[in-house]
Amino acid sequence: MNEDFQGFKKSVDERFNKVDERFNKVEKRLDSLDARFAEMQAELESIKVKLEDIEQRLKDDTDALAKEVVQLKRRVVLLEQKLGMAQTSFAA
Repeated sequence: MNEDFQGFKKSVDERFNKVDERFNKVEKRLDSLDARFAEMQAELESIKVKLEDIEQRLKDDTDALAKEVVQLKRRVVLLEQKLGMAQTSFAA
């Protein structure tokens, strides 16, 4: 009877060892996934910062361009007015 118990105990111990090995493998995979996930989060954060920089530069460029367009329109209006006065002077 003692031999039966020892055989059973050995069988249970082997099964627990196999389960432990499987849990260790799963744990390693989870650790690996955690590390990869952390890397991806860091990369996404870096991309986010770069996109924000691009967005700010684009806004600054657009604002500067809009300002320049307004100035050019004013100059065109002023030149048209001067041209109109010059044509009136020549006509008279």
